[in-house]
Amino acid sequence: MVEYSEKIFDGICAKIAQGKSLVTICESKEFPSRAAFYKWLDGDQTLVDKYTRAKQECADFYAEEIISIADNCEDPQKARLQIEARKWTAAKLKPRAYGERVDHTSSDGSMTPQTTYNLGKLKSETLRELIAASEQE
Repeated sequence: MVEYSEKIFDGICAKIAQGKSLVTICESKEFPSRAAFYKWLDGDQTLVDKYTRAKQECADFYAEEIISIADNCEDPQKARLQIEARKWTAAKLKPRAYGERVDHTSSDGSMTPQTTYNLGKLKSETLRELIAASEQE
C-alpha cells in the first residue's frame, strides 16, 4: 500500500487536471488505490480543496481539448463521440461554465421567476408593504 505523501497527492491532482481519470491513475503501482486515495481526503479539507481544484482544471482541459479534436480527428464519428463525452464531463464538473443555460421564463409570462428579497436589508416600511401585498394575493 502506498503511504500518503504530499508529492504523491499533488502528482495525482496534476494528472487529474490533465484529464486522466482517478481509476486509471490508481491502477499504477506508484499510486494508492482509489479507496486509499479517498481515505486521504476523508476529514482533510485542504486535500479536498486541492482535489476539487484539480477536477475544475480537468473541466477546463476537456473544454480546450474539444477544439483540438474537432480540428485534428480524421474520423467524424469518433470526433463526435469524443467531443460529446468531453462536453458532458466538463458540464458535470463545472456546470456554471460549461452547463446548459436554462431560461426559466415562459412565453405567456405565467412561469416568470419571482423576485426574491434579502429581508434583513429591507426597511421596515418596505417589508410591511411586501407583507401586505402578499396577503392580498
